Amino acid sequence: MKYILGNWKANKNFTEMKQWIYTFQREYRANETVTLGVFPPLLFISYVQGKLKDCKNVFVGSQTISSFEKGSYTGDVTATTLEGVAYYSIIGHSERRKIFGETDEQLAEKVKQALAHGEPPEQTVAMKKKMNLPKDVVFIYGGSVNEKNASDYFATGEIDGFLIGKACLDPVQFIAIAKAAQ
Repeated sequence: MKYILGNWKANKNFTEMKQWIYTFQREYRANETVTLGVFPPLLFISYVQGKLKDCKNVFVGSQTISSFEKGSYTGDVTATTLEGVAYYSIIGHSERRKIFGETDEQLAEKVKQALAHGEPPEQTVAMKKKMNLPKDVVFIYGGSVNEKNASDYFATGEIDGFLIGKACLDPVQFIAIAKAAQ
């Protein structure tokens, strides 16, 4: 199975998000060997989930989760809060580490929270810089990937999927990258 994950980051307003969904639904054709993940801003997770629920091999996830289970942490999104809404999270993204100063210890706590609240290990997307990974861990590459270079990356045999930023903001380009994985 190959994974193509689209991280919208802090992009799209409500109207733009609805247009993305409309275009995606019109263009998308499921493939048994490729799973797509859409990681919209938190506010849109439930809406996108509802609109894409009938798209085979497509899931919706959260761009981050808190290292805390619950409590007085204004603005944090806990795994408890996401239960029943999103079963996947991006943990350890370089922007979160650089801009928000997330540490290895915080990432370890986030992984614990994800696993404790229904995100099984095979469904936790954890970006790791230390490449000493067991064979059963899915490796997701998060560099500059587009429809022109995606097949070259897959040809290495070392990559199980991509975490795509800018290129996923266009649903046609996002689907083109998924086709490269087939």
